[in-house]
Amino acid sequence: MTRTLSLDEEPDFDDVIVLLSLSAPAKPAPESLGRRLKERMENSQHESEWVFRIVSRPADVVSVLDLKPPEGNRARGEAPLGRFFWDRERHRGSFFCWHLPSARSYALWIHSGNQHFRAGFLNRDPEGDGELPFIEVPSGVESISAITLLDVATEEVVLSGTAR
Repeated sequence: MTRTLSLDEEPDFDDVIVLLSLSAPAKPAPESLGRRLKERMENSQHESEWVFRIVSRPADVVSVLDLKPPEGNRARGEAPLGRFFWDRERHRGSFFCWHLPSARSYALWIHSGNQHFRAGFLNRDPEGDGELPFIEVPSGVESISAITLLDVATEEVVLSGTAR
């Protein structure tokens, strides 16, 4: 059933949307959109495989460092926690954390003896969780002595952990 609008009546919002969509010329999606969507899907699959390979490798190949807040910074409620997985053979890592305070930006630092390098930045989600699932550890790093997560604004250590 077709409905005709008269000039005397004010159209509903839905009617305006329908009229606009009918008046717009049909145009196929650009090729670049298809390529970008395919690339995102492939990247997503690659990222999922990366994390799965790290967390499912044998313990003699993957080191796990648990991170906790410094003793003096333990807040009431659920304390922030973190876990860093490091595949020593492939020099790749993944970091996951939970219960981070407030919506701030954080920087993850990896320490190997006297070498210190920033592994990346992360923002927590509304629940207080965050992740850096794809970390390339420099090939010259043979061991990791500690990991720290710093609040970017205050440079305060939020989480830290040392190798076992």
